[in-house]
Amino acid sequence: MTNPQPPIAPRRPHLITQHGRTRTDDFFWMRERDNAEVIAQLEAENAYANAVMAHTTELQKQLFQEMKGRIKEQDVSAPVKDGAYFYYTREEEGQQYPIHCRKHGNLDAAEEVLLDENALAQGHDYFRVGNFEVSPDHRWLAFAVDTDGSELYTLRIKNLITHEVLPDRIANTYYGLEWAKDSRTLFYVTLDEAKRPDKIFRHVVGDDAANDALMLHEPDDQFWVNLGKSSSKDYIIASLGAFDNGEARVLRADQPDGAFVILQPRSKGIEYHIDHAGEHFYILTNEDAQNFKLMATPAQNPSRENWREVIPLRSQVFIEWQLHFKRHLVRFERDAGRTAIDDATDCRSVALAPGGDAEQVAERVAGHDEMLARVPEDAGASPRRRSAADGTLSDAARDAAHVRPAM
Repeated sequence: MTNPQPPIAPRRPHLITQHGRTRTDDFFWMRERDNAEVIAQLEAENAYANAVMAHTTELQKQLFQEMKGRIKEQDVSAPVKDGAYFYYTREEEGQQYPIHCRKHGNLDAAEEVLLDENALAQGHDYFRVGNFEVSPDHRWLAFAVDTDGSELYTLRIKNLITHEVLPDRIANTYYGLEWAKDSRTLFYVTLDEAKRPDKIFRHVVGDDAANDALMLHEPDDQFWVNLGKSSSKDYIIASLGAFDNGEARVLRADQPDGAFVILQPRSKGIEYHIDHAGEHFYILTNEDAQNFKLMATPAQNPSRENWREVIPLRSQVFIEWQLHFKRHLVRFERDAGRTAIDDATDCRSVALAPGGDAEQVAERVAGHDEMLARVPEDAGASPRRRSAADGTLSDAARDAAHVRPAM
């Protein structure tokens, strides 16, 4: 019996010139996803892999069943309160995707299914929901789906009153989607040919997407465009980030027809990330501060000369992130390898479990007016359990919000 031979893709030199330098890519032709020759090459490589691994087929099945047996297939996430609604997801045994739901008023109310990913996934070999954003008035759901693994998402809009999915269909979108306060206007991100997020568009529910307004275009291929909203929900924030510098632009969420305004122009070597609460923008920056410091500036006049220091540079403490409530300023810090949540308002701190990640912690469970954050925890005495706790720093209280066995 002869050993299977790997298929050899032909080399076809292609010159690429970028940043004043030219390089050769022999396999540039394989970027053409719909090219019959490319598809044939990939099918041949898959067949070769299957042949080489054929003797492990039964072991693969055994490992799959063992791993599947360690997953809790039926579960409900901890609910997140937004206005008068509690939002959550649930998973059912035998199904691969979550079901997005909400309840009005309290957790004993009737369940309303917003989006069943299992139903949408039918007929697709691959399926993933990217963006999922409910409008401020809780009437509309904007969601984006990828059905081929390319991370090119198609944006759809659903009426949560009639449960009708509108004809609006916007292709080539990426992560980043925010509603304006009018609950009719939303902003989304698109990709360039290199799959770099480079543009932000404005869409009005029911309008032809061909008429969507271009709000921002970043031509420099070193920068990626990100879209978010401030803690106060008063501003849409466009963050433009490169390897060692960045720039933030803001738009009032109640003025969707306006234009994004640069908070501080980009500068080589200087990174900054912004948030808004009350009457101020808060800026986390590494300017003259390797471990970052926190600054504040009036929202009505945020020019650089008006920035003032709130949390100074500390040589042993790295500030990872910030989260703002109406009466609390919370930051996530790493000191001697351990992450803690620190409330600058009450001068209280809560340590996280080893390996805690600020991005995992930064989940606002209550609204801007209420200080309540969700914290992931590993139970040291019970290593087979993972949980999330809801807590306030003002009374140092934490209540279990969700417990999931780590089988």
